[in-house]
Amino acid sequence: MLNAPWASLATTFKTPLAPAAALKAAKCDWTVSKRQLYRMSNEKVMIPHDGWYSVVRDDNDMELGIVGKTFQPVQNDAQIALLEGVVGAGCKLDTICALHGGKKVFALCKLADCYEVLPGDIVEPYLLSVNGHDGTFRWKTCFTSIRPLCSNSLTRALKAGSRMLSLRHDNTLEQNIELAKEHLLTVKSAAEKEAEQAKALAKKQLSKWKLAEFYAEVVENLELSKEGKEAVLEDFAVRAQSPTNTVRGMEGTAWQAYNVVSEWVDHATRKTTPDVRVESILMGEGNKMKLATWDRLLSV
Repeated sequence: MLNAPWASLATTFKTPLAPAAALKAAKCDWTVSKRQLYRMSNEKVMIPHDGWYSVVRDDNDMELGIVGKTFQPVQNDAQIALLEGVVGAGCKLDTICALHGGKKVFALCKLADCYEVLPGDIVEPYLLSVNGHDGTFRWKTCFTSIRPLCSNSLTRALKAGSRMLSLRHDNTLEQNIELAKEHLLTVKSAAEKEAEQAKALAKKQLSKWKLAEFYAEVVENLELSKEGKEAVLEDFAVRAQSPTNTVRGMEGTAWQAYNVVSEWVDHATRKTTPDVRVESILMGEGNKMKLATWDRLLSV
């Protein structure tokens, strides 16, 4: 996944590594601690700020966020342990990335089974784990997929429901982690459902008029100027003719339309930082846009 949207930020291993080795190689084997905040009293004495703490990276003393007394940090090795608990002793990590200096950390564990949408067009399922150290983001784990041909991520990375688990950072976390391991083992069928839907999109032929109407609908929902929307439509037209989106039998299908939009979300130039871009793709507006596109094309 050298051309993945997070390539410039993440550590991606040519040969997936065992969890402990992967954390060390990615330089993400650091810990965080919750430290008491203080305020100045009327008598100019520092006293504890009741109920508020700072989450700090122990290796470089960087403050990651302000949290309440019930917040329980999830260390990076504990986050990875969940993946190992779900996948089993053979768990190997493909990618690890710390965003915004460590405020959020995500890891991708490649699953054994992949599927072929069209001849030569393979999709690889992953288990994605994202954890927040800044107090604004729950620990979330779900299935997602990568299409290696163009290194864009597919469908519902963090959609609510059976594909995703969201755990609060509180005093029930340890118990919830054990439940999560059991629950995640029952939802691996999500990859099979995704494969069925992807193949259905590949069989769904759309007329040139219908494709143009769909792309116009997608662009109309973007918060851009008229000129900006026209530029996106031109970008879509170019991507629709690229080798990654003209695999045999793909032209004129809903599968092609999805990948044109997904590739634009993941790879088109943006006036933003790489951290914000990746965050959007995995857990923000970019992910929502791809989800809406997938669902819309299934209903066309």
